[in-house]
Amino acid sequence: MKNRILIFIAAFTLFSGKVFSQEDEARNEKVEAMKIAFITEKLNLTSAEAKVFWPVFNEYNTEMKKIKAKEKENNLTFKAKTTPTDQDAGKLISEQLSLRQSELDLTKKYVNEFKKVLPELKVAKLLMLEHEFKQQLLQRLKERHSQMGKPKGGVNDDYQYSK
Repeated sequence: MKNRILIFIAAFTLFSGKVFSQEDEARNEKVEAMKIAFITEKLNLTSAEAKVFWPVFNEYNTEMKKIKAKEKENNLTFKAKTTPTDQDAGKLISEQLSLRQSELDLTKKYVNEFKKVLPELKVAKLLMLEHEFKQQLLQRLKERHSQMGKPKGGVNDDYQYSK
């Protein structure tokens, strides 16, 4: 009987982890779709521009996500230490600065790639749009959070952004 309970608990844990993972993945995909729509509209991409821009942007985005994941991993590793030392802190600082430099280097590399497929004015706008998108997404989350507990209605669940 005890083995059955343990098996049930293990199966439930694995299943619930997979469900949460799928929910996170679905949420991330929704945010990515919103980001694509936001950038496409704000840059006013033509079909020809979009066709050559998005593959380059997707490469950039994939590489940037790897750097961000490493930053997150470093932070979690440091936070997991019960009594971090100055040496641990120094290592974290060094790694984080290195990763930020990697982000800058990657952005410089891809700005040159973007210039090959878009006019410079659109590339300049692109550099500002990522930050603008994050700010609007955070604002939407704050609004959604403040609406929790209030009666539904009046708040559109679809992503809306201002021009």
